[in-house]
Amino acid sequence: MSNYKLGIIGGMGPEATADFFTRIVEKTDTSSDQEHLDLVILNHSSISDRTTAIESKEYEPFISQIKKDLEILEKIGVEIVAIPCNTAHFFYHEIQSQTKIRIINMIEESLKYATQNYTEIKKIGIMATDGTINSKIYENECKKYNIETITPSEKNQEVLMDIIYNGIKKEGKGDIKDFMKVADELKEKGCNIIIIGCTELSYFKKNCNLPEYFVDAMDTLVIKSIELSGKKIKKD
Repeated sequence: MSNYKLGIIGGMGPEATADFFTRIVEKTDTSSDQEHLDLVILNHSSISDRTTAIESKEYEPFISQIKKDLEILEKIGVEIVAIPCNTAHFFYHEIQSQTKIRIINMIEESLKYATQNYTEIKKIGIMATDGTINSKIYENECKKYNIETITPSEKNQEVLMDIIYNGIKKEGKGDIKDFMKVADELKEKGCNIIIIGCTELSYFKKNCNLPEYFVDAMDTLVIKSIELSGKKIKKD
């Protein structure tokens, strides 16, 4: 049996993967190096863009690439897989059907966290890529809880995509004023919870003191990855 219980399929994008690993290290309750998780990171940076795949409906290239990654992790003996990319979860059920390894459902865990930690949720705002928004993966999960989802206006969605692709992915930075402008619109539309549904946008959770009404999907994936790997979460 492998020591590597957790496998991470990353590269979507690379900075988000690095941040995900850092958060796992920071959130694991340990007293020595040896108590940290033994894990494998497969940083597949050249993998097809997820939003492009969804919008073009050319799913096969991405699915085939992920399948090969899973085969590598299976050979190593990995038991659990985390994919720190919200948009990639459009393909979750197809990907899960191709492996015996348990893949953590980031979307499902985010909604579980929100409903367990916040009360009287009527509307949830989603800040994510076009691919995630158009795929309705968060909207469909929210329906299970009878919660309405609200997405940004077309203009503000363009602002978000600019932050993600031209700010964070290209330059490693984003404008917090533009980010909060989008969030304020969602709050004005009655959202008492906003899900940060893009790992690039999780940048702001790390670098800025965001209000408590934000739920970062990456953080929920970090928590579940640690718990399923048999470790304890460090208390804040």
